[in-house]
Amino acid sequence: MGPVIVPIRQSVWGSVHGPVIKNKSGAYAIRYAGYGEVRQFEQYYKLSRTKSLEEWRGVMAMQAIPATNYIYADKLGNIAYLYNARLPKREPSVAWESVLPGDDSKLIWTEYEPPERIPFLLNPPAGYIVNSNNLPWLATAPADDMKPEDYPGLVGIEIWITNRILRAKALLEAHDIFDDADIHRIKFDKGYDKNSGLGEAFIAALDDARSAGALTDAVTLLDGWD
Repeated sequence: MGPVIVPIRQSVWGSVHGPVIKNKSGAYAIRYAGYGEVRQFEQYYKLSRTKSLEEWRGVMAMQAIPATNYIYADKLGNIAYLYNARLPKREPSVAWESVLPGDDSKLIWTEYEPPERIPFLLNPPAGYIVNSNNLPWLATAPADDMKPEDYPGLVGIEIWITNRILRAKALLEAHDIFDDADIHRIKFDKGYDKNSGLGEAFIAALDDARSAGALTDAVTLLDGWD
């Protein structure tokens, strides 16, 4: 308060798992990938100075940036997608998405999967790579996509599929050749894929309104929308 400093003591809780949060329900320890890692800026610095695909892959092998999808392209025509996740080595049979007991040392992972075990796609024949924060098995044309069976035992890969990736793939798979206008149209597309969560919710809302005989003008308008 101005020139007056009033010290206030705070307790910070921790465990062999990692930081601890205490609330009315109990104490919860959190163990997360990259805990204690401080080399992120070093990796960003080195990335900005890579001059080849080989150098780029070498820097990405640092795994100091624990979770960011990367798409690569260079003037030689190489394109690549790296599901850049620092994945702990964990027993696949354990329900890691749940709250687990804190008194079982077997649940304390200590190692990470090596870089060569992380999903990586280089120069797919389809000639394009796309990502919208989705699972890594949707990154290019279906025939060229990576397969989960090629990466057995990896724990922690998300399973969600975003509207953006479904819409992007539908638009990119519609033609073989695109001009600048096509790319601009795809980039700023505002459509919803009917198979996405948002698309299904939209259709369900329309069906509910139609069944209830409500919002008839709106339902008629949307039914005829192109």
